[in-house]
Formats: sequence, C-alpha cells, structure tokens
Amino acid sequence: MKKVLMILVIGVLMTSCKKETTYTLKWDTKGVSEITTDIIIMEFSTDNEVVKNNAISNIQNGSEYSYTADEMARKCKIYLTWSYQGSSTTRWVKQVFYLKEGENTEIVVDDNTMVGTTEP
Repeated sequence: MKKVLMILVIGVLMTSCKKETTYTLKWDTKGVSEITTDIIIMEFSTDNEVVKNNAISNIQNGSEYSYTADEMARKCKIYLTWSYQGSSTTRWVKQVFYLKEGENTEIVVDDNTMVGTTEP
C-alpha cells in the first residue's frame, strides 16, 4: 500500500511541474554588411504591459537567440534599429508573436518580414 501511495505522489509531483515557456529568434536576412542592426524583443503580459526586454546588438545573418519568457509574458513584439554611416532609423516588425505556454515559440525574421513605423 505504501509503495502504491508513493508512486501516486511521485506521479502527481511530476505532472504538476510547470514547463518553462521559451522562444527562439532566428535572424535570416541578407542585409548589407555596412548596416548595423540592433533589436529589442519586448515581452508583454495579457494586460499589454511590458514585463521584460531582451536586447541584441549588431545581430548577424544566421543568428539564433533563445530566451526563457517571464512567467507573466504572453506575447512578444520586436523593435529594430538600423544604423548606417552615423544615421539611424527604427521600425517595428509588423507581427505579434504569441507565446505557447510550456513550449518554445519560433520567431523568424527574414527578408520577407513586414516592418513599419507603428507598433503592431
């Protein structure tokens, strides 16, 4: 009886462990090598408040970055800054990336990704 009870307790403990919510940014643009691209990934709660930021400076083509989301985060938005010869411009990726709780969400930014001046 004690063995059965112990097995049940272990089973409950193992199934109640919460998996982390993660996401991976894959940067796959052909960009011009003289242009520097910096990225801020903003994590938002269900109340649309920023709960965490992750910054990447001078991202390179083919790069991948993986993060563990804040426990309150439900979606991500991406803000870009391009710098070239002393001038810079900023853009938002025109897509909201919803995080799958307990899973990894893949975020791909490539040459076909829509960008714009207003937050999505």
